[in-house]
Amino acid sequence: MPSYSSFAVIGAGTLGGHILAALAAQPSVKVILLSRTASKKVPENVQVVQVPSYDDVPAVTAALKSHNVEQAHIKLFVPSEFGSSTEGHTEGPLAEKNRIIEKLQSVGVPYLRMFVSASVLCLLSDPDVNQTGLFIEFAPWVVNYNPEAKKLYVIGKSEGPVSVTSISDAAGYLAHVLTHQPRSTLKNQILRIEGQRIAGYRSLGSLFGAEVETVETMEGEMPGFKAFLMSLADQGQATSGHGAKGVSDEEASKSGIALWAGHQWKTVQDVYGL
Repeated sequence: MPSYSSFAVIGAGTLGGHILAALAAQPSVKVILLSRTASKKVPENVQVVQVPSYDDVPAVTAALKSHNVEQAHIKLFVPSEFGSSTEGHTEGPLAEKNRIIEKLQSVGVPYLRMFVSASVLCLLSDPDVNQTGLFIEFAPWVVNYNPEAKKLYVIGKSEGPVSVTSISDAAGYLAHVLTHQPRSTLKNQILRIEGQRIAGYRSLGSLFGAEVETVETMEGEMPGFKAFLMSLADQGQATSGHGAKGVSDEEASKSGIALWAGHQWKTVQDVYGL
């Protein structure tokens, strides 16, 4: 069974823009972007279709049909996951993502879920994405890293394992599997990836050569949420393999990377030149 070659991407924010570019770089593909901004800068081979709102179902449907994407002929839907496992969640912030999967199942639309690590709220950097994964690029923000003072801050032990992956690796991986793997490998599946596993947020101190100060409360932007992330890690819930059944957490976290054989995954050291 062939792989996929025609794609519609909704939104091109922090992660979406990288996914769009990675798809556009694949040979012999058709890519359109549904955007609320017609002036969005995109690769030359991407067609931009402006829609008033992503919640405007008739407008989105009309835009897809105008590019020969029939509403009833969606071959695979990739929801905005890219964070913690949402499988089975019925309460809390991750429950809504799980309900989307339940809706897709009820109408018979095939889906692909991709779990990267602990979820991070991205309201500050991208208003179109309310939750995505702990990408390497976000890690200094979580610990209030001060590069001038060479200091970062954690709450509690902050020694629980954390899966981190670079934005470019996550986007490149998705583009690769969609265009190189048989459809049967991807339909109604969960892919878990982990570019690097760090020994808790405290370990970022040794990676950045920074002093680590233990505090009772975080300061700056979204202090409560940063504390929540550290708490999740100490509870063993900050890895992409969390919740997987029948295999170890570490094995599950890396279970999807075999689909991109030979790829060199970026580490914190690679991204920041450490």
